[in-house]
Amino acid sequence: MMRYLAGGRTVCLLVGLLLCVQHSEGWSWHCENNLCIRNEVDEPNSTERISLPVCRLTCGQYGAIWPQPTGVTAIRWAKHYYTREQQRRPLWPANSGAACRRCCHIASLPSNTSHNRVDVHIQAETVYGARHGLETLTQLTAATDTDDLYGYQLVIVTTAKVSDKPKHPHRGLLLDSARNYLPLRTILRTIDAMASCKLNVFHWHITDSHSFPIYIPTLSMLAKYGAYSEAEVYTMEDIKAVVDYARVRGVRMIMELDMPAHAGNGWQWAPAAAQGNITVCVNKEPWNQYCLQPPCGQLNPANRYLYGVLGKLFQELLEVLPPGEAIHMGGDEVYFPCWNQTQEITDWMLSRGLDLSESSFLQIWGEFHKKVLDQWDLEIGHKKTPVLLWTSHLTNINIIERYLDKDRFVIESWTDSMDPLPTQLMDKGYRVIMATRDAWYLDHGFWGRTQYHSWRRAYDNRLPQGRNMLGGEVAMWGELVDDHNLDAKVWPRATAAAERLWSDPTTTNRLAEDRLVEQRDRLVKRGLQPEAIQPRWCAQNQGGCYGSANNS
Repeated sequence: MMRYLAGGRTVCLLVGLLLCVQHSEGWSWHCENNLCIRNEVDEPNSTERISLPVCRLTCGQYGAIWPQPTGVTAIRWAKHYYTREQQRRPLWPANSGAACRRCCHIASLPSNTSHNRVDVHIQAETVYGARHGLETLTQLTAATDTDDLYGYQLVIVTTAKVSDKPKHPHRGLLLDSARNYLPLRTILRTIDAMASCKLNVFHWHITDSHSFPIYIPTLSMLAKYGAYSEAEVYTMEDIKAVVDYARVRGVRMIMELDMPAHAGNGWQWAPAAAQGNITVCVNKEPWNQYCLQPPCGQLNPANRYLYGVLGKLFQELLEVLPPGEAIHMGGDEVYFPCWNQTQEITDWMLSRGLDLSESSFLQIWGEFHKKVLDQWDLEIGHKKTPVLLWTSHLTNINIIERYLDKDRFVIESWTDSMDPLPTQLMDKGYRVIMATRDAWYLDHGFWGRTQYHSWRRAYDNRLPQGRNMLGGEVAMWGELVDDHNLDAKVWPRATAAAERLWSDPTTTNRLAEDRLVEQRDRLVKRGLQPEAIQPRWCAQNQGGCYGSANNS
């Protein structure tokens, strides 16, 4: 019997067991001191041989489970074989898991043992917890690598009891498809990988000054001017497909429409449509006088038509976004010299009795967010939606309360790990999400003077403690990423962060390495191309690579 007790969030998804065959003729493994030790055997096809994945199932307190469970875990192993014929059969009743009220789901799996069955019990508070339980179930199976009468066989543990729930409700991954367009299939593949390690928020950074790739029927000029090509757009149907695909995998989709900075290409149509300059400084040169990264562009807070256009944009998106879901409105890296060198804006400010000091620019920036929030509330019909913003000059601890309502705005901090700001924000009552720049920015190390953060650094990144800490995200910014290299830059570093967000273990990254190797192999078998984290020899000789400077 295997019992899985799960809390947290995800859907009752029907999951088949994975067939994971690894060829290693002549070798067998046994567990000793929580390590799988390799032994040579005389007969390579002997049924007494234990493959490395089978050994890993029960070697160590948590076997091969990723992320590490937070509650009591007990796993015992014996051979429960499934032949090739049995592996082709549906393992779950067709109507199982359709609804969950304290989801109690029982399935019987046919087995080649004397008892002729394995019972699986999954109990969860929600369908999302049940779905996570099914994910763990796949991690309690492995394949033999002996080709005997039954062929390669699937093995499941005899007895396991796992009590589990996440420490943080927000466990995210940001993908940026504005700098380089990402095909829909790539986004869906990434969501599959997220589900495998119980990440539950897909943060879609979909617009920036570089491109506006969303085709909106009533605002089609945004994509006409803003998409890289007619083929590189996301339709409303595409966005809805991502939302639905993610939901059944226990993943929320939060869309980011970056503003008022990081907004340029896509908005140039407005003057010809008698809407005036909705954006300013678009593609201006020399760029470093108008923005922090080319191409430049910021929304124009002095343009009275701006908020109506944003209202139309929100109205269209609300047709496909999940009801009640949070939205990310960016809000970082506003560059005051852009506004200060735009006469329309400075004349408007002076006419209101403002000067052109930093405090005056902060005031119009804060007013911008208030007006955009009012427009969102008008379109959605209530004032309950959480709105996410990045840390910025506006979130300075001494002024944030003047401009941002702590009951509405959630602050995503991209500060370094030692910065006190997240704790200070929580102390003032703001809810905080961490995207720790010096650990979870996955683009670092590929440009400028930034430093690459290994999976160990991602794993060891500890979040500030406090009741207002919602969790965190790893961020794959897209300047140097497209469909061809995304997987290796994201995985398995995001997998490492997933365990930190799920269980926040006190153990070292070294003790997690063997389980991470197994989880990385699962990603490969699911069609991804994650980065390798060690030579294969190290995996087959566990403990033999420990002790070096890179394994501390």
